[in-house]
Amino acid sequence: MPRSKAKLEDTYRHVFPIAEGIALLLHPHAEVVLHDLETDQVVKIWNNFSRRKAGDPSLIAQELQLEQHQDVYGPYERSNWNGRRLKCISSLVLDSKNQRSGLLCINMDVSSFDAFQSLLEQFTATKVTMPAALIEADWREQIHAALSNYLREIDTPLQALTREQKIQTVRALDAKQLFSTRNATQHLADILEVSRATIYNWLTAARKG
Repeated sequence: MPRSKAKLEDTYRHVFPIAEGIALLLHPHAEVVLHDLETDQVVKIWNNFSRRKAGDPSLIAQELQLEQHQDVYGPYERSNWNGRRLKCISSLVLDSKNQRSGLLCINMDVSSFDAFQSLLEQFTATKVTMPAALIEADWREQIHAALSNYLREIDTPLQALTREQKIQTVRALDAKQLFSTRNATQHLADILEVSRATIYNWLTAARKG
């Protein structure tokens, strides 16, 4: 016999504060939907933007393959009724007997972030690389480019470099003969916020290593 709406809500009452908290935290970008697996219907929706309502068919079988060994599904992608892209994740809800009872789904509308990402790309993209002649003529630019490439290689921001990584940085720049210019040592010292003597010490250590 199908359970009434009131009965379903009583069954999942303990989940409501969690679902409401998630919805409040991610508002207005995400809705939270609680499904009952036995009746395959929606129990409750928070921050509803999918135009569903409690009691509607969940159609879970059509959206997910509920494998017995999984407790969390996703993140996976869906489309809302208005075509907006959703990033979703679904977590199982267990009953008092530790049996699979319901499914709590978080559907985040990421289409706004897509537009923001596109805007950032428009501002940051460059269509033409810097002419080689300009780079060769500017020793500072050579140091900046070499340093930027090295930081990308080790996937570490400048401020987080350890002493050993800074020595490796000096070694990488020395390999490109970037210390042949008179003021190059002081320039790198200013970038790394150390003294010129420290750079010379690291350069000595790098060449010995």
